[in-house]
Amino acid sequence: MRTTGKIIVLGVGAAVLVGAGLGLYMVKLSADDTDVRIAELDRTLRENFDRNARLQVEQAVSMLQQIVDRANRGELSQEQAKLMGADFLRKLRYDKDGYFWADDYDGVNVVLLGRADEGKSRIDKPDAKGKRWVRDFLSNGRSGGGYTDYYMVRQEGGPQLPKRAYTLAFAPFGWVVGTGNYVDDIEVAVSAKREAALAARRTQLVAIALMVLLTTALVAGVAVVLARSVARPLTRVADEARRVQRAFAEGRLSTRADAAAIHPEFRPILEGMNHALDTVFVPFSTMTEYVERISHGDIPERRTAEVHGDVVAMQASLNRCIDSVRALVADANALARAGVAGQLETRADAARHEGEFRKVVEGVNATLDAVVGPMRESSRVLEQLAGRDLRARVKGEYQGELARMKEAVNGTAEALHQALAQVAHAVDQVSSAAGQIAASSQTVASGASEQASSLEETSSSLESMAMITKQAADSAQQANGLAELAKAAATEGGAAIEQMSGAMAKIKASASGTSQIIKDINEIAFQTNLLALNAAVEAARAGEAGRGFAVVAEEVRSLALRSKEAANKTEDLIRDSVRQAGEGELTAKHVAEVLAGISTSVSKVTDIVAEIAASGKEQAAGIDQVTRAVEQVNQVTQQNAANSEESSSAAAELSGQAQELAAMVGMFQLERAAAAAPRRRAPATEARA
Repeated sequence: MRTTGKIIVLGVGAAVLVGAGLGLYMVKLSADDTDVRIAELDRTLRENFDRNARLQVEQAVSMLQQIVDRANRGELSQEQAKLMGADFLRKLRYDKDGYFWADDYDGVNVVLLGRADEGKSRIDKPDAKGKRWVRDFLSNGRSGGGYTDYYMVRQEGGPQLPKRAYTLAFAPFGWVVGTGNYVDDIEVAVSAKREAALAARRTQLVAIALMVLLTTALVAGVAVVLARSVARPLTRVADEARRVQRAFAEGRLSTRADAAAIHPEFRPILEGMNHALDTVFVPFSTMTEYVERISHGDIPERRTAEVHGDVVAMQASLNRCIDSVRALVADANALARAGVAGQLETRADAARHEGEFRKVVEGVNATLDAVVGPMRESSRVLEQLAGRDLRARVKGEYQGELARMKEAVNGTAEALHQALAQVAHAVDQVSSAAGQIAASSQTVASGASEQASSLEETSSSLESMAMITKQAADSAQQANGLAELAKAAATEGGAAIEQMSGAMAKIKASASGTSQIIKDINEIAFQTNLLALNAAVEAARAGEAGRGFAVVAEEVRSLALRSKEAANKTEDLIRDSVRQAGEGELTAKHVAEVLAGISTSVSKVTDIVAEIAASGKEQAAGIDQVTRAVEQVNQVTQQNAANSEESSSAAAELSGQAQELAAMVGMFQLERAAAAAPRRRAPATEARA
C-alpha cells in the first residue's frame, strides 16, 4: 500500500471512528467507509502480491546476470553458464512455497521444478478456458516484463484454479523467467483482513461513538495535512531509491540518488544512502584504478586511507599486491644494473617472492646462470691465451648462441696455435737454409783461395817463360835445352790453367746453387711475412687479449723483411760472382789456348832455332798479355773470396735472427706434436751456422 493511501486511510478511519459518536445515522456511513477500506485493502494486497512476484523475478534475473558475468570473464563456458543458471532457478524458493520457471523464446520449457515438462514445448498448451498462456508469458516477458492471468492445476488430479504470474525476459540465455500466485491465496488473505476489519468496526462503533467526536474532526484534518505534506516527499524518496536499485542491478554502480530534489526534511535519508553507497563504491573504484595502473606498468603508492570493516581486508590485499609487484620490479632493475656494471654473479633473492612471482625470479636466475657460465669459461680461455698458453680451449657443452660463442673462441685459439706452429716451422727452415748458405759461402771462399794459389803458380811460370824467351834471343846455342824447359813449363802451365778452369766452373756452379738457395730464402721470408700478417689480423680480432700476440707477430714480420733484404743482397753479390767467374773462365780458356800454342812452338824450336830471335819479341809481347790476364783473374778470385765472406756473414746474421724468432715463439705453450719438429732441428741448424 502506498504511503499516501495509508495516511489517508488512517485519517478517514479516524474520522469514521469519530463520526460513529455522532449518532446512529453515522452507522451507515461507517459501514460504507469500512467497505471502502476493505476494497482498498483488497487492491493493496493484490498489488503487494504483484509487486512481490515482480521483485522476485527481477532478483532471480539479477542473479542469473552474475553467472553470465562469470562466463564473460572466461570462468565458465556458455553451456556451463546455462546449466548453472537452470540449476539455480530450479532450487530457488521464496516465501512459503514460491518457485520459478523458465521457457526459451520458442516456448520450450527449461526449468520447472525438475518435472517432466522440462525440455518440452508448451507454446500451444491451453488452460481450462482455452487460453495459450505460454504465448502470453513470452510476449509479456519480452516486452519488458508483464503479468498474465490464466488457469493452472494446483494439485495433480485437481481442478484448474485461477493464477496470476509475472514473467521477464533474460536475453543472454534467451529465456523468459517467471513466477506466480494462485488467486485463491489472495482471496483467503483478503477475507481474513475483511473479517478482522468488520469485527473491529463493530467493537469500536459502540465504544467510542460519543467519546471522540471532537477528536475525530481533528484527526481527519491532521490526516489530510500529513497526507499532503509527508506522503509526497516520501514517495519521491521511494522513487529515487528504486531508481538507484535498478541502476545497480544494471551494473551502473556510480548512480546516486538526487537528494537535492527532495524536501530538506527528508533529504538526509537519500544523503545517508548516497554516503553508504560511496563508502562501498570508493574502495572498489580505487582498487579498479590501481589494478588498471599496474596493468600499464604504473605502480602506485600503497593506499593509506582510513577504512573500516571489510574494506580493511580489501585495502590490505591491494597493498600486498603493490608490494609484490614493486619487489619484482626492484629485483629486475637490480639485475639490469648489475649486468650493465659487469657484476654477472649478482642474483635476485627468490625467497622474497611467492607463487608465480617466485617462479619468475627463479627462471631469471637460472637464465643468468646459463649465460654467465660459458662467458666465464670463455674469459678463462682468453686469459690463458693472453698468458701465451695456446693450448687452452672452451670444453663445456652449450646450445644455440652460446655454442657459437664457444666455437668462435676455440676457433680463434686454434688459428693462433696453427699460425705460431707454422711460424716455428718456418723459423726452423730459415735457420737450416742459413746454415746451408754459410757452408756454401765457405766452399766458395775455399775454391777462391785454391784458384788464387793456382794463379800465382801460373804467373810464376809465365815469368820463367819470359826469361827463357829473352835468353833464347841472346843465345841460340841453348835453344834446345831452353826449348825443352819451355815445353815443360808450357805443359805445366796448361795443367795449371785447366785446374784454374775447373775451379772457376765449380765457383760458377756453386754460385748458381747459392742463387737458388737465396730464392728459397726469399720465398720463406715471403711466407713468413704472410703468416705474420695473418697472425696480426687474428690478434686484432681478439682485441685486448691479442695485443701481446700482435707485438710478436709484428716482430716476426720485421725479421722476415730483414731476412728478405739480406737474401736479396746476397743474391746480388752471388750474381756478380757468377758473372766474374764466367769472365775468369773465358780468360783461363784463352790462356790455355796460348799455352797450347807455346807448347807447339817449343816442340818446333829445334827445327826453327833460327827464327827464335825474330819471334822472341812476339812471344815476349804475348807473355805480357798472359801475365795481365792472370792478374785480372787473380783480382776476380780475390773479389769472389770477399763476396763469399760477406755471404757467410749475412747467413750467420740470418741464422741469429731465426734463433731469436724461435726463442720468441718458444715463449708460447703449443701442443707437443706441433712444436716437437722445430725443437729437434734447432741444434743441427746452430751447428751449421
